[in-house]
Amino acid sequence: MQEPRQVTLIARFRRRQEAEAVRQQLQSAKCGEVAVDRLSEDPSTLREERINPSTGNEFAGLADLTMDTAGSDRSASILLANDPDASGVADTDREPLGTAVLTALVPAEQLEEARQIIKAGGGQF
Repeated sequence: MQEPRQVTLIARFRRRQEAEAVRQQLQSAKCGEVAVDRLSEDPSTLREERINPSTGNEFAGLADLTMDTAGSDRSASILLANDPDASGVADTDREPLGTAVLTALVPAEQLEEARQIIKAGGGQF
């Protein structure tokens, strides 16, 4: 007996909350196995904490404000802030990609349904 064919979908979201909402929708539709994770250019999990004096909230740098990610040290933060998604230096029409990634292992016959759910939830392939 042949195993049912499955397809892997990977999509990025601007916010983890958006990805989590889509994960729940996919699971409700029984569209296979789904996971949400965070992407970062900095592989370290350490984070230098700073306080934003105007709000009193934690503030790790420009990339934290614009991309919801931060470097593990000052050098990594500078590198992340240099990304066009954070700095806005590049002239581009695309939306920032964000740091949340959704991975779904979907039965082939549900591929289009899963893609529509992800797109409707703000996911980018």
